[in-house]
Amino acid sequence: MPLEDLKDFDPVPEIASFLQMNESGRIDAKQVHNAAGVIRSKITKAIAAIELIPRSEQSISDQIREISHLESTLNKKLDIIQRLENIQTNPVKLESS
Repeated sequence: MPLEDLKDFDPVPEIASFLQMNESGRIDAKQVHNAAGVIRSKITKAIAAIELIPRSEQSISDQIREISHLESTLNKKLDIIQRLENIQTNPVKLESS
């Protein structure tokens, strides 16, 4: 998601506008309903966007554990590749009988 799309999810400007109208005393029930609808819509869009993020249901500690496991697996595979490269560049000579 491009960063410029984040403004579509930000309810703060609408909340600030609503609070200013409320403080000034120039707000009626219809305006409250309309403002609440806009804020609710932005929050719903933000929740939907968050749910599209892979693994957003995992806790931070679960993600850290998974990253550590993946790094360990990757390091093992890199070690195997390095060993294979070493064998290729320094082949073992077998004596023939």
